[in-house]
Amino acid sequence: MKARAQLRQPAGAYQPKWSDPCPCGSGKTFQACCRRRLPGFERIDKAWREAAEAGDWEAALLFVRADVAQYVIWHRRHTVPAMNIPGRPPPKMVAVDVAALSEHVRNLVQCVVRLDRLNQAPAVLGRLRNAIDDERWRRKIVYHKAFASLMTGDRLAAKRDLGEAGPITPAEEDVDLLQIHVDLNGSDLGFTERQALYHRIVDVTRSRSDKIQYGGAAAFDLLLMDDEKGGREAMVAAVVAGRALEAEKPLSPVAESWFCRSLETLAVIDRDVELFKELVDRLTRLLVEGAWTAKGRADLLRSIGDAHRYAGDFKQAMNAYRRSFAEEPSAIVQVYEAESLLRAGSVNEALALIRAVSTDGLDPPEVADHAFVFFYIALDAKDAGALRQADRLLRAAVTPHSYFQTQRLQHIVTVQDALAALEEKREPPKVGSLLRALSALSRYVQLQPNFNGLGINFNNMIDDAVERAERKARDEDAH
Repeated sequence: MKARAQLRQPAGAYQPKWSDPCPCGSGKTFQACCRRRLPGFERIDKAWREAAEAGDWEAALLFVRADVAQYVIWHRRHTVPAMNIPGRPPPKMVAVDVAALSEHVRNLVQCVVRLDRLNQAPAVLGRLRNAIDDERWRRKIVYHKAFASLMTGDRLAAKRDLGEAGPITPAEEDVDLLQIHVDLNGSDLGFTERQALYHRIVDVTRSRSDKIQYGGAAAFDLLLMDDEKGGREAMVAAVVAGRALEAEKPLSPVAESWFCRSLETLAVIDRDVELFKELVDRLTRLLVEGAWTAKGRADLLRSIGDAHRYAGDFKQAMNAYRRSFAEEPSAIVQVYEAESLLRAGSVNEALALIRAVSTDGLDPPEVADHAFVFFYIALDAKDAGALRQADRLLRAAVTPHSYFQTQRLQHIVTVQDALAALEEKREPPKVGSLLRALSALSRYVQLQPNFNGLGINFNNMIDDAVERAERKARDEDAH
C-alpha cells in the first residue's frame, strides 16, 4: 500500500495525447479507447471484477484495459522521472510497477480468454512490450505471450514464445517464468534440475497455493524416480507444511484442492483409512461451498472418484466419475470409469466402455492413458481383437517420460506374447500388479493452466504408490 499510496500525488506532467496510441495496447487512439474510463487510484482493479462477477465480460475487458492504461500512465508520471535523476540508482518502484502491471495484463488475458479472443493477445502484448523500459518487464511480456499460446492449446508455440526469455535456471527470480518453464519443459529436464526448480518456486513465491502445489510436485518427482522412502518423507513434509499454512488462516479453494492432491498420495502410500475419509470430506466440502464453474465441479468430482478408487470403493468411484461426466463430458473420465469397472470385476462392461471412448480432443498423455487402460482390459478379457487394437494404440501413444516409455514398450511385447498364447490355447501372460500397470500418464505430466499460475496436475502418481503399499503389506504378511 505504501508504494501505491505514492501514486496519489502526481510527481510529473506526463499525460498521453488524445491522438497517441492508447497505453492499454489495444491499437486504438487514447481518445477512442481508455481516456474516459481511467479508474483513478480508488477504483483501479475493482470495476472489471464487478463486471466479471456479473458475467459481463465485454464490460470487464473495457475496464481492465483502462486499468492497464492507468498504471502505464502512473509509471511514466512517477517512476520514469525518478529513474532519470543523474547518479540515482533505479528506484524499487520499477520492480513494484513490473509486478503490478503484470497482474493487470494477466487480468486482460483472462478477459480475452473468456471472450474467445485469444488471437488478439499477441498483438496487444507486442504493443505493451515497451510500456516499462526494463528487462524484467520485457521478460514478463514473454511470459504472458507463452501463457496465451498455452491457453490456445498450442504448446509448441508456447515453448517458442518462452524461448525469447533465454535460459531459465533455478537462479531465476521471476516465479511466473519459473512456473511456466517447469510446466512446458519439465519432462525434458533432468531430475536434479527439476527438483531445484520446484524448490526454487516454493522459496520465491508468495502464493500459499504455489507453495503447496510445488512442494507436492517435488515429492511426486521423487516417487517417479522410484525413491519410495524419500518420496514419502517429502510428501509427509508437504502435508505438514500445508497443515501449517491452513492453521495460519483458511486455505483458498485452489490451495486446498492442491493440498488434497498431496493428502491423497499420503493416504494411499500409508493405506490410511482416516486420511481417505478426511480427503473425501475436504473435496465434498469444496464441491458444496465453492462457486465453481461446470469444469471446476467436474474436476472436483473426478478427484472424489479417484479418492474412492484408490480406497478400493469402486462403486462410489464410478458414481463420482459419472457425475463428473454429467457436469462436463470428458473422455478421460470415462477411461477411469472403465478402469474402475475392471477392478470391480466387470470385465466385459469395462471393455465395452473403453471401446466406446473417443480419443478426439484428448491431450497426448491422456491418449496414452487410454492406450494403457485399453491394453489391461483387453489382456484381462483375453480378447484377441481387443489386444490387436491395444497394440495399435500403444504404438501410436506418446510417452514423454522414460518411465512410461519403458512401460509402453514392455506392453507392446506383452501384446504379442498374449496373442501367441491365445492362438495356442494357452493362458496369456500376466504383467505384475494391475494397480501398477494402470498408472495414469495424464496426471503425472498433464499441465493445467489456470489464472493463479500454471499447475502440474500430478494426481495419478498415486497409482504406483498403491502398488508399493500393497507390495509392502504382502511382504509384512509373509513375515
